[in-house]
Amino acid sequence: MSRLPSASLRLPSLQAADHLPGQLASCSWQAGWRSLLLREYAEPAVSGPFTTLPCEDQLIVLVLEGPCDIRSRHGSSWKHARQEVGSIGMTRPGEEAQLEFSSARPGRTLQLHLPGATLRRVARELPNAGSGAPSLPSPLECRDELVRHTMLGLAAALEDGAPEPSAQTSPGLPGGH
Repeated sequence: MSRLPSASLRLPSLQAADHLPGQLASCSWQAGWRSLLLREYAEPAVSGPFTTLPCEDQLIVLVLEGPCDIRSRHGSSWKHARQEVGSIGMTRPGEEAQLEFSSARPGRTLQLHLPGATLRRVARELPNAGSGAPSLPSPLECRDELVRHTMLGLAAALEDGAPEPSAQTSPGLPGGH
């Protein structure tokens, strides 16, 4: 993964799906949600190398079905992880990742784009925030039950046709009180 200068153009998250191997199955934007972007993808069993283009958002990917082996290129070396159902992967705002994955069968992922501007605003409001930008996580594989349940709750709300979550209706969302 490479860090791009802040002045570089970044691909909007809405166009990110055009560069992924999976098939878009649902999208919160189509339901009128604008404060965050939540998408579900039907993933192929195997992908050749592909590059996720940089965008302004923190990307959080939750594996819903189909455990897989995933590789991510960092400079000249590759990192490997085994992602099981419930595994989470993240990509920081402004980063791109060269990835490839393989599984015994097709899978599904849920991908949450949290707006970088919102995260920066929330970070400035934190006690002892200082003047530096926060260091956001970018693991290839991790477990976080709070993130997993939040994403599943958002997906259920989207499927049920709920209105867009907001800081007033969802105090746990970034910027909520």
